[in-house]
Amino acid sequence: MTFEEVLDFITTTDAKVDWKGISTDWSSEYFLTEDPRLRFRMNYLEDGLQNSNFVEPWANCHADTKARGYWCDLYYDGSFIDRLILVAVDGGRSLLPAPEAGTLEVLKYNYCVAEIHDTLNTLTKYMKRSKLAVRDS
Repeated sequence: MTFEEVLDFITTTDAKVDWKGISTDWSSEYFLTEDPRLRFRMNYLEDGLQNSNFVEPWANCHADTKARGYWCDLYYDGSFIDRLILVAVDGGRSLLPAPEAGTLEVLKYNYCVAEIHDTLNTLTKYMKRSKLAVRDS
């Protein structure tokens, strides 16, 4: 499978059925149930922090205006494959995918990754509040 095929495959999975994992105060790890070698890892400590004061209008428009960016890393069989940013908004009530620079459009792959990490089921609500839209391609 090529890099692009892996990313495209992830968009065809069901975040709540096909992925399992665990989150703690300091990290989270989600794996594909049909092939646990495919997994996402996030570290909420210093190593995983992309930006402790993430400032973008879409991220800071909530009751708690502070936002933090975290690296979300994709691995296959222990090998690093990809990295993207998920942003904790409104006091950590939701993890939003960062949109393309200069837009409010989120790639479908990035949205699907945020869905996998949406343990509080708040992604849809916060996407709307932030005026973020999913771009299909």
